[in-house]
Amino acid sequence: MADENQTITIDGTEYNLAELSEAARSQLVNLRVTDAEIEKLNQQLAIFQTARTAYARALGEELPKQKKPAAKKNGGHPLRVTLLVGLLSLALAGCVPFVPII
Repeated sequence: MADENQTITIDGTEYNLAELSEAARSQLVNLRVTDAEIEKLNQQLAIFQTARTAYARALGEELPKQKKPAAKKNGGHPLRVTLLVGLLSLALAGCVPFVPII
């Protein structure tokens, strides 16, 4: 029999395939088939992820170009405006003292 000298290591323990029960060998076959299918799916996933990236890039190239908004008198940075509004809201709620930073 071909399994006589073949061994497999599972969780750090080496087993002789010829000494395993039929049920254990059957489960081993199931594991090998499942592992092979998982590998095929991982390869397909890599292909699909690459295609998705290419489609997203192509979509970006097809979208109309957006003009950048002109700088505003408040410093021109929307994050600064958001932070100021947030701090003012907290000050009005009494959570933090109001100290103008402009």
